[in-house]
Amino acid sequence: EKASSMGEELVLGVRLWKDVANLLEEVFAERGLKLVKVDPLSVIDSSTVSRAMVSIGAAEFGIAESGTIVYFARAAIEEAAIFSARTHISILSLDRVVDSLTELEEEVDSALRRGLSVFFITGPSITADIEGNLVQGVHGSQNIHVILLEEV
Repeated sequence: EKASSMGEELVLGVRLWKDVANLLEEVFAERGLKLVKVDPLSVIDSSTVSRAMVSIGAAEFGIAESGTIVYFARAAIEEAAIFSARTHISILSLDRVVDSLTELEEEVDSALRRGLSVFFITGPSITADIEGNLVQGVHGSQNIHVILLEEV
């Protein structure tokens, strides 16, 4: 409801499971929104990505001790879709949540060796200007939500 009241037209779907993507596509269509599915082979121009106010993605892992979401991206379009929207929603299976970063060492190493980008998202970015004024969400999404699923 909130997305349609804010006037967005596009929602970016990044690396979603087929059944989830199909369900979301139906739900969004009923509300006048279009789900744009993003994958490594997507041919999507930058204006489409920049127009989307919401992105939804299936995260690879979650790290319990820090509340971090971990994504592996195969292409720049996936990276842009994850970080460009004002609001990002991560969908994560509970069996993919680990206690600490050290438990992911092998998976991260393997992903990097395969040429994937690895992203760790622990909330909106915080930066300061030259006068020391903090600004939140300058780089990446300003709002991040996580949906935990018992089974995927």
